[in-house]
Amino acid sequence: MELKLQPVKIGDVEGIWVKVQGPFGSFMFAVAKDAILTCGAFDAEVLDHFGFLMARVRGTEERPLREFEDMLCAKVDSFTTKARALGVMEGISGLEALQRMLGKAEGS
Repeated sequence: MELKLQPVKIGDVEGIWVKVQGPFGSFMFAVAKDAILTCGAFDAEVLDHFGFLMARVRGTEERPLREFEDMLCAKVDSFTTKARALGVMEGISGLEALQRMLGKAEGS
């Protein structure tokens, strides 16, 4: 397996993007402050149970999740209760979800 770690910035908030590449696929997530943005390999219901602030995005055939930037463009399909309370909803971009979870959404 291959592990890739990359520093990332969402506005003025620094975080880390992690990608684990196995022989048959990969999974990835980004953490910035208390916010977590994940790929489809993660279960929002489980993370909700443990009180995490998290949104999950899914890639498409046309735009699979390969890099951090892909996660920012992908659409949210699942999230935790804490994320919902901050305005995260299905269909917004990963970037918008991170901005809302970090309190950086337009007008906030």
